Amino acid sequence: MSLLFIFSNDDAGSGEVERFRELLKFLRDQDVRATFFTVPTPRSKPIPEEWSHALGSAIDDGHELEMHGLNHSAPAGCEFGITPDFVLDIVKDGKKIVQERREEIEKELTVEKITQKLEKGVVIFKRTFNMVPEGFRSPC
Repeated sequence: MSLLFIFSNDDAGSGEVERFRELLKFLRDQDVRATFFTVPTPRSKPIPEEWSHALGSAIDDGHELEMHGLNHSAPAGCEFGITPDFVLDIVKDGKKIVQERREEIEKELTVEKITQKLEKGVVIFKRTFNMVPEGFRSPC
């Protein structure tokens, strides 16, 4: 009997790269594949080189790299849409931020602007990882 185990991880490319390498080793030892949802320009900066190498190792190990937003810089996680209230409850001052900045946020949510962000992310994936993401999971 074989088991199907699905593992995904958001924000790969930020945080402690050494912890990510430990996770890759664990997954390799367990023969488990994962999907890592990666922010192409975390905090509006290029993915650090050490992370590029670690994420490249993940691809070499057979894991998937998919896109998770473009840069996570939008207020209250609203990069690709207005975040639902139940999520805003866990974002520090999330509801207040959306109430105060709703008009500004909505101006960034046109089809044209969202398409541009997605296309920019794909270009970064091609340049950094020599691959095109097949999946996308919006922040929040």
